[in-house]
Amino acid sequence: MSGLADCTEGLDDESFDDWGADAERYAAQALAQTLALRQQKQTAPSASHANGGRASSFRAAEPPAMRTPAPIPCQNKPGHFPALISRSSLFPVARLDRENMKPDAVAKSQGTYYLKMSGPALTMLDKSVWEAVIDLAKKASLDMNESLKTSLSEIARRIGNASTGSRVLDAVWESLQRLSQAAVEATLPKGIQCAGKMLASADKDATGVRIRLDPKFASALLGMDYQFVVDSARRRTLDGALAQWLHDFLSTHEQSTPLTLKYLRELCGYAAHKRRFPESLGTALALLAKDAPTLVLGHAINRGDKDSDSWTVEIHRGAELPSFQQPAKTGTLSAAHRPKRGRGGVAL
Repeated sequence: MSGLADCTEGLDDESFDDWGADAERYAAQALAQTLALRQQKQTAPSASHANGGRASSFRAAEPPAMRTPAPIPCQNKPGHFPALISRSSLFPVARLDRENMKPDAVAKSQGTYYLKMSGPALTMLDKSVWEAVIDLAKKASLDMNESLKTSLSEIARRIGNASTGSRVLDAVWESLQRLSQAAVEATLPKGIQCAGKMLASADKDATGVRIRLDPKFASALLGMDYQFVVDSARRRTLDGALAQWLHDFLSTHEQSTPLTLKYLRELCGYAAHKRRFPESLGTALALLAKDAPTLVLGHAINRGDKDSDSWTVEIHRGAELPSFQQPAKTGTLSAAHRPKRGRGGVAL
């Protein structure tokens, strides 16, 4: 997209295109307005003459400053998503909770990733919707200063809905609203720190939906974290949020070391009572072995004392290996969208 698109900031409200679908045309209009002002200044009587020789402080309006371009990272890598969203309880195994989380609630994350959240609690459905938006933005080679114009039905189809009836579309719209209200603060590999919203905004009218990403946050999350291939089509065939969460978690790991049930329960954000978790975990892993045998061959839960939190699970992996894109070097991001560097790092 041409840098001229940024000139749309200088247009009057009544002529501004909310969708930004024809940025070049509006840039041309903005340029024409600027040229007209210059022409008016040249042909009008001088300020001192018009005021009887007295000087005037009037100055013609200057054209708006150009914004720093913010191309979405990994444009040629659809289906690649940051490890953080699959190695944490950002999108937990829980039913929809319409009540907001406490501000700055710490969410469980793996290794030296660090995650704080505020706003509505999210679900695995919200993860699918967010991934669909990111892939649509990549397909459009979106400058993240601009809006992504799409439709609820397009997002619904991308997350596997054959039907795009009102109930499905309402669910997609409600998910977009939650994502636009969810604020995140995270520490990524090499101590990169970033903060922002999962979506900057989401608006709709009779012609479709208009979605904005948070440029600085999205630049870090999509550019400075490992970007793993996630087989979302296979994930959609799995029955149950826990099986879906485990699918993505295991897709970001080459091997699986024995893990305590407490660690996994907290990491996936399991909301039911902990006594139900061993059975739920066993059912989910058995489903993965049946429907995704290249990822999981089987499992064994080693029961110890009475407290199931101390039990461990061994997951026997299939031949499938993770595929991922390395994080970009910090210097490849523009200064305007470069995240802060903190202490620490993360190991795969």
